Amino acid sequence: MVRVLDALRDEHRNFSRVLEILTREIALFEKAEEPDYDLVEKIVDYLSSFPDVSHHPKEDRLYQKLCARDQKTAELMGDLEVEHLKLAKLTSEFAATLKNVLLDSEQPRDDFIAAAKEFINFFRSHIMLEELRFFPAAMRALSPADWKEIEADLRDAEDPIFGEDVVAPYGDLKEQIFAIATESQI
Repeated sequence: MVRVLDALRDEHRNFSRVLEILTREIALFEKAEEPDYDLVEKIVDYLSSFPDVSHHPKEDRLYQKLCARDQKTAELMGDLEVEHLKLAKLTSEFAATLKNVLLDSEQPRDDFIAAAKEFINFFRSHIMLEELRFFPAAMRALSPADWKEIEADLRDAEDPIFGEDVVAPYGDLKEQIFAIATESQI
């Protein structure tokens, strides 16, 4: 398999795990219970930084190469770079809404829930688009030489949660992820 795609798929699985925890916390808020705001804040911080620093640049490079090799397929996919910009915008908007909640400013509960759900749903559908359409299209269109060139152009940033060294503020988030994974295996 192609190393770049393997890494991107692993990152998608990790993002999905984090989104699952965020969904659980938002469900608590929706039921007028107290979510773990610190955990939600860490999730939003992670999802607003790591994807844009490491993950999306790899996908954008792959998309540019796909456009050069198979313009028709790329057009059928839509503009992945625009999707990434929309995701960044939704992430920023949700982060601002969360900040208002944390500062106890006048933030209607429904607005916060709507912003959270829009962000989560778009992120999940974006992952599905890439997994089901973009990655297979890239596999069909790109040559071994293309893949080598892409891999040579890209530098991997260490994932602050799922990398070898967990960055300090994310330790409890990683513990939560593994606790949920263990729950679902029982």
